[in-house]
Amino acid sequence: MALDNGFALTCKNMTNSNTGKVEERCACDFRINIFGCPESNALVILYYILLAVTIIHGIISGYFLYHGVVRRRMNIFFPPTRDRGILRPKPQDAFHIIVVVFSIMQTWAIALLLSNGWTSTKGAELGYNLPRVVAFGLAAMLPISIAYSTPTTSNETRLWRPSKNTLDVLGFFQIIGPALTQLPLSWTTGSLADKGDVLKALRFFKIQYLILGVWSGLYTGIVWMMWYNLKRILNEHRQILKERVISENKWKLTILKRVEGKIRSLEEVRQTIFKRQTNIGCNITTVQEKVSRSSGDESEDEQRVNEKEHSDG
Repeated sequence: MALDNGFALTCKNMTNSNTGKVEERCACDFRINIFGCPESNALVILYYILLAVTIIHGIISGYFLYHGVVRRRMNIFFPPTRDRGILRPKPQDAFHIIVVVFSIMQTWAIALLLSNGWTSTKGAELGYNLPRVVAFGLAAMLPISIAYSTPTTSNETRLWRPSKNTLDVLGFFQIIGPALTQLPLSWTTGSLADKGDVLKALRFFKIQYLILGVWSGLYTGIVWMMWYNLKRILNEHRQILKERVISENKWKLTILKRVEGKIRSLEEVRQTIFKRQTNIGCNITTVQEKVSRSSGDESEDEQRVNEKEHSDG
């Protein structure tokens, strides 16, 4: 067992409560060793599953990068402008780059772990932390890409966004910082474990993850800042759309009122014409009745004259 040094594999003599016999029980530090402990078979199966998932993720992200960069000739960076700094990757491409780099390095680390290929605790610690430190550093490109891809709707939101120099400094600091702190601590932890000083190795192990927590908090703060800015932009854009809809509705209401007024005018004209036509019809009927009456009176007078002349003759 290459890493049987009390750090990667810890064994203690414990009394079995059922039989009363003293038995040796071992526990693996499954980050760097999965052999020599009771759960070795389960750990091997889980790491094979993790290896398959890691390879699949790397292949998928690699295909997207190949399709976008090679086949479609797309640039993974935003075009340079005076508002953009050196670090200006596109969000989708930044994510796929992180996944591909981490998948390659993680596949190498898992393969060595499954084959029991670590010859020293120092190498195992460095091999375990290297993929995470590199991926964690590259993850700084994500909030920067979000900041550059977030539109500005007013001077207020433009001024609130950090300047390009600030984003570059934060980005490079987040990329280089974890590597400068985590890798030396990993090397020191492994060296002390190889020398048999397990207690000091455990102390540096705790310091290592304490500093990693600080870096995680800083990264969370940066992401929250970019998310808050994006939320402000979306709220302001929603307000603009709301005001635009209200303005359009007012314009439509004005048009409808105008149309309604014109329809009322046409209805009044129609009613006026109908009344006039009705009056004209009534007048024509009255005239016709008068004409018919006068013609009837004349015919009666002529008949009377004729009868009188006939009687005189």
